[in-house]
Amino acid sequence: MARTSLLRRLEQVELALLPAKFNIKGKARIVMERPNWKDMPGEVNLAESFCTRWMRKNGTLFEYVSLHGTQDQLSEEEFENWIAAFPIQREGDRI
Repeated sequence: MARTSLLRRLEQVELALLPAKFNIKGKARIVMERPNWKDMPGEVNLAESFCTRWMRKNGTLFEYVSLHGTQDQLSEEEFENWIAAFPIQREGDRI
């Protein structure tokens, strides 16, 4: 229960810190997990993982996560904090 409350607060802080041009109306996230066969089995490798976050023109925050390992190898708080460390780009600014 406390973890859910903390994550909700973290998301509220993140949304409050976004520039005014970001008016989030929804959120979508895709997580691709790749188990570590070559590295240490059972450990997530965040150095090999990445996250791309962008704001769609319709106000949806879209997050694509490619995780080298599995999400259950991290606590929910660690996972959310790691994603929050990546910048949010506007849809037109994406490469």
